Amino acid sequence: MFNRQRNQSGQQSAIASAFDDVLAELGSKAADAPAGTEEGEAPEAATGAAAAEPGEPAEPAVPNGAAPAPSVTDRITEHAETLRATRDAQHKAEEMLALAATARSEATDQAEQIVLEAKSAAEQVRADADEEAERTRREAVEWVKEQRDRVESATALLTRNAERDAENIRTEAMRSAMIEAEQTARLYVGEAAARGARDAEEIRGTAREVLHRAAELGADLQTSLGELVQVLQLATGAVSDQLSAIDQLLDEVRRDSAAAPAPEPQDAPSDESGESTDTDETPEDAGTPEKDEKDDRSDAGDGSRKLGALFRDQAN
Repeated sequence: MFNRQRNQSGQQSAIASAFDDVLAELGSKAADAPAGTEEGEAPEAATGAAAAEPGEPAEPAVPNGAAPAPSVTDRITEHAETLRATRDAQHKAEEMLALAATARSEATDQAEQIVLEAKSAAEQVRADADEEAERTRREAVEWVKEQRDRVESATALLTRNAERDAENIRTEAMRSAMIEAEQTARLYVGEAAARGARDAEEIRGTAREVLHRAAELGADLQTSLGELVQVLQLATGAVSDQLSAIDQLLDEVRRDSAAAPAPEPQDAPSDESGESTDTDETPEDAGTPEKDEKDDRSDAGDGSRKLGALFRDQAN
């Protein structure tokens, strides 16, 4: 609808532009016609004045074999006809423009009427559709409710029948299963008794073998324990001997440390001139408590090395 209205307005604008072009062409032709007439009259008037003599009528100069030139009256008449045709064309164009404007207004009114009718029709259709949808929804809800009731009743009936059939099948199966279970139990009891007797005999034989083996292992274990006791006694004696040797070695180290003599102090050197200098400085080789302590530590280190060598010998 709106596309049709736009197309009509486009056509009307095209018609108006065409009319404007026609009017412009007619106006340009009307403007060119008087100018040409005036320009043509000037040379002809000059020629007639030059050719005419006083007291004689002026005759236009007509070349041999040529048509006579149009007179001024003919040109004025032609110009008037041109202007009249221009005015008629202008009036027609104005009438066509008025008709086009009228058609455009009518088309606009029709378009507005069509739009209003379309809106009312759309609203009516929408209202009908809403009413139909509501009615369909109510019918669907009622139908679903009826189907649900039917399904629930059918399900309850099928459930009761299935429970009754299941109870009958369970009873029959239990009766048949009890008979078969009793027969199978008798068979299994007989087989289990025979198998138990065989297994008991095998277990008794295996137990006897295990007891004999355990007795042998106990005897071997007792022998091994006796040997282990002897080895431990020997090791204890060796450790006691090592401890005694360590004590003796430590005693020797202490005695050596206590009996070590202190070094004697040396005289200070004199210079070549024979002059003696009395100083309170201690010579480098003089015995000091620090040096004695170092000697004691060196003796203790020698004792430790001896003790380590003794341990290595015992380990070897």
